[in-house]
Amino acid sequence: MNDPVTQDPAGNDAGLDKVMAACTDKLPPPTAWSAFPGYPGSLALAVIDAIWSVGIRYTTTEGVVARYTAYRRMTGDDAAHDTVTDLLRSYASLGGAEGFIDRIGTRHRVSTQPGAALKGAAVQQAATALRDLGIDTAEQFRTAQDTERGALAATACHHRPRHHHTGQDPVHPG
Repeated sequence: MNDPVTQDPAGNDAGLDKVMAACTDKLPPPTAWSAFPGYPGSLALAVIDAIWSVGIRYTTTEGVVARYTAYRRMTGDDAAHDTVTDLLRSYASLGGAEGFIDRIGTRHRVSTQPGAALKGAAVQQAATALRDLGIDTAEQFRTAQDTERGALAATACHHRPRHHHTGQDPVHPG
């Protein structure tokens, strides 16, 4: 359907042309763009990112990841290499999902539907499902891709983790 408000006299979409011109003017060329680096050594961070980043500003997710990383540093550990077992131990030491949410997470929910789970509870559930399938590390997650175990993991978690803004898999970017 043609909208005379957004089309110029030649029938071109003037609004789209303005957006494209602004992008060309303000952004570097696509060849200079960098891919989301992901968390190739940390399945824990990938799970947190994959669930927290859906439906909210990514800066909120970055804050959760930063607080988790700082918490792990305070305990003498390195979140960049955390397994889902490490993540679940952190949940346990913080008093479960509510403690994790209060100390590290936010009270955002996985959807706007009434009664939707808190993202902190969803991360714990996904981590538990992965661990129960024998997928504890980022390497095990990558190895399970395109296998029956990987399909079970995707079903258990309801989706394969994808970075909210790029659509990339945070465990094996690129």
